[in-house]
Amino acid sequence: MNRFMFTIILVGASLPGTVAAQEQTTPPAAVTFQVTELKKDDRGVGVSARVEGSRLEGNADLRVDGASAKQLIEMVYQTAPLVGIEHLPRDRRFAVSGILDPKALAKIVPRLGELLDLSITYADATTDFLLVRNLTHPIPPSWMVVPGYTPETIRDGLVEVDEVDHVYTANDVTVNRFLHLMMEHTTRPIWNQTSLSGRYDFSFRFAPRDVMRLLNEMGFDVLVARRTTRCVVIAPRPPKK
Repeated sequence: MNRFMFTIILVGASLPGTVAAQEQTTPPAAVTFQVTELKKDDRGVGVSARVEGSRLEGNADLRVDGASAKQLIEMVYQTAPLVGIEHLPRDRRFAVSGILDPKALAKIVPRLGELLDLSITYADATTDFLLVRNLTHPIPPSWMVVPGYTPETIRDGLVEVDEVDHVYTANDVTVNRFLHLMMEHTTRPIWNQTSLSGRYDFSFRFAPRDVMRLLNEMGFDVLVARRTTRCVVIAPRPPKK
């Protein structure tokens, strides 16, 4: 059974939103974030994140275990399209820890790039995007809105419940989380242009692995078009001279 699970347990704090769409200023030396690669024997099942302390008092610490490179990038840039996702390894897992602060979170991606010997930047990119919109249906007909959640526990997951028919269930999932999963099955970066900001429960069959067909069947308006926008751009580092 293939699982994509992200669990957050909050203790007196809440996770910040997306890192602001501008160049990050250099944080003070006291703001640190450590990113380390986990050995196979140290990996647990799924991904877990824990926040302890209070952001209001400035002593909130974040600890994440078992995350892939793609999941760490998503944690920092939650809504940005990913260009060059094919360069990210799928079999390596990481742990991060540090002060829960937007400036500190912004240090995760450069450190990850160092570990992977990749250039990972937040910059304008021009390419052919898969544009996803909700003009015809405000909400896909088969999706159910999750009315709310307790602030102590936030859990969302996409689970392949039948590996033969490739049937998935999605519980408490955002559109961005769902589309980031779809990015693993298309050569084009996906740009979420919907107005959907809630969390949803739904099921779907993903066979054949045709992203555009699946999104159209769900009721999204999908097209391929060349655009320029701010993206997370992933590329091999140029060789040292």
